[in-house]
Parts: sequence; structure tokens; C-alpha cells
Amino acid sequence: MFFILLPYAVDVPFDRRPFVNWALVITVVAAFLFQIPALTGQYGAEEKLVPYMLDGWDVPGLFTHMWLHADPIHLGGNMLFLWVFGNAVCAKIGNLKFLPIYLLLGLFAATAHNLFTGGTAVGASGAINGIVGMYLIFFWQNDMDCVFCGMLMLRPVHRTFSVPSYVMILLWLVFDIWGAVAGGGRVAYFAHLGGFIAGALLAILLLKLRWVTMYADEQSLIERFEQWRQDRLEVKLVRIARDEIDKAHEGDPNWRAELDEPIPEQSTEPEIPMAKPVEADPQNKPAILHFACPCGKKIQAPLQHAGKTGRCPQCKQSVTIPIPTAEELT
Repeated sequence: MFFILLPYAVDVPFDRRPFVNWALVITVVAAFLFQIPALTGQYGAEEKLVPYMLDGWDVPGLFTHMWLHADPIHLGGNMLFLWVFGNAVCAKIGNLKFLPIYLLLGLFAATAHNLFTGGTAVGASGAINGIVGMYLIFFWQNDMDCVFCGMLMLRPVHRTFSVPSYVMILLWLVFDIWGAVAGGGRVAYFAHLGGFIAGALLAILLLKLRWVTMYADEQSLIERFEQWRQDRLEVKLVRIARDEIDKAHEGDPNWRAELDEPIPEQSTEPEIPMAKPVEADPQNKPAILHFACPCGKKIQAPLQHAGKTGRCPQCKQSVTIPIPTAEELT
């Protein structure tokens, strides 16, 4: 039995085109074409690549190893992940920030590899795992489309499915941790972990410094954590108040403390631009679009998302947010 589990799309609307990530993918593929003589065993070609591999603390290998790959499968897998997650992160943080951040994450990944494993290594997976770590902080709730292929009981199996992004990312993280503990063979698991941790921390820093902001209909993992802490604090305060009132009326058989129930924790269902069905309000038309899914669900969405797609909260089908006419905006 064997299987392959890969992502191929994420449900993240873009408000800008990730040109730098596109260029990055192109340059990595172009660099691989120059490696073909070495991969095919051409005499002397492999020696020319040695200075550009990750091998200790030598420069330029600390950076150029991200443009080298061992074979087409290694290249294809890394570029698929860079395309899926890199486009979303690049669109969020901006094209000017993306390339230096990508290089910095690759440097952190190389440092982790040198500290915990050592030896020669090539590949962009450390830096890409850093991008995945950033994606987890920014878009942990957004759906991820995956494909499962394999052989089960000598029968081919092919399935596509969608899950919240954090489910698959945490699954891959557990796999990397297991590989690092068990011994990864030819896979640089510590580079994966170093890049991932650096990416997650960097995303948190960017949000704290407000160099990256989330839209009103988005909720970062940090915002969700802070909301959870606030909810727990409110629940604790309600319980303390109840206890104080009960204590003050101790011995009074006619007293019954009637306090509101603790505030429940917020739902962890993905928040998308069309999250709340409401009645149309003419005063809000310049800011909020009101429309209905074919299933009949009434939906609202911010005007800035007109023309984008999302999922209906009732039937879960993709629906395009309509673009209002000039008359509708007046």
C-alpha cells in the first residue's frame, strides 16, 4: 500500500497579484535546467554545483541551496507547495516584502539543519515550510483542497476533498517532528522545522507591528487566540461574581443567584466574506453587498470582495460575489 496526499488550491481571495512568487517559481525551475548535466552524470558537472550546496556555514551555499534540487520529483513537490502557499502569503504581505522574507526563512532553515543535523543538503523545502508557517498564522481557517492518490488492496484510489488549512498543516508538522526524532535519512526534517517555526514567529511579529493587517472578514490565529483568552477571562469573571453574590447571601433560603450564563466560546467555523445572512439595508449598500445563494440563503459581503468567490455557509457550494451596477451604488 502506498499513497500521495498533496494540496492543490486554497480558498484565499487575493487583492493583489503575487508577481514575486511567480518569478521565484520560474527562477527555481530555470536553475534546475542548469542542473541536468550534473544529474545525468556528465563528467565534471556535479563539481561545479558543490559551492552552491548547503554545506556548513559557507556562503553562498546558505542561500543558493534553495535553487537546487535532487531530481524532478523533489522539484515538483516543492514548487507545488510554493505555488499553493506562496501565492497566498505573497499577496497578503506584498511583493516587496516577500523575496527578502523568503531568503530569511531559508537562512533560518539552513541554520537549524547545520545545528541539529549537518551535512550537504539542497532544496527549497526549508524556506517553503517557513511560508507554510506564515500561512498557518494568517489563514488557518481557510479551506484547503487536497488530492489523495494511492493503491489500496491492489486497487487504485483517487479522491479530492477540502478541509480547514490547519488540519493538514498540523498533520504535516507532526510528520516532520516524527521524522526528525526517528532520523530522516535523506530528508532534512530539522530544516523543515526550523523554517516553519521561523515563519510562524515572523508572521506573528508582522501582525503585532501592524506591517501586515487582516481584513474585517479575516481572523488570524493570533486574533483567535486573543479572543479565546478574552472569552475565558469573561467566563472567569462571571463565575467570580456569582461566587461573591452567593457568599453575600449565604444563609438566606429565599435567595437565588440569577446571573447570565457564561459567554460561550466563539465558533471556529471558517469566517468568509459571506458569513452572515441579513436583510438588505439601503444605507449600507456603498459598503456591504446583499445577495442570495442559489440555495436561497441570504448573504452579505464587503464591497471590496465583489467579483471574488467564497463558500455559502448553508450549502457549502462555491458562489461568486456579484459586482454591483452603478445604479445599485447610488
